[in-house]
Formats: sequence, C-alpha cells, structure tokens
Amino acid sequence: MSRQVDQNQEAERRRLADEKRTKQQALQARMRARRKGGLRMLLSEERDNSAQGLGDTDTLG
Repeated sequence: MSRQVDQNQEAERRRLADEKRTKQQALQARMRARRKGGLRMLLSEERDNSAQGLGDTDTLG
C-alpha cells in the first residue's frame, strides 16, 4: 500500500511541475508578444514610409 501512495505522490509531483512549467511558458510568451507585437505593426511593409506616420487626414476610415 505504501508503494502505491509513493507512486501517486510522485505522479502528482510531476503533474504539478509540468503545470507550473506550462504556465511559466505562457506568461513568457505573453510578455514577449507585448514587447514585440506593437513594433511589428508600426514597421509594416504595407505602408510606404512608417516613419512618416499617418500624415494629414481629415476623416477617419
């Protein structure tokens, strides 16, 4: 019986470690996206010159 308890505890420990690792990876991915995501939009190749901004616009859309 003690052997089964030890196996269950070890399995639980591994599961918790995997869960913690997964959460940490997700957090790192969100932080990385915040740092890099906005820059990509500003430097889009679809714009003629991203340094000029929007220019003179009288209307939206």
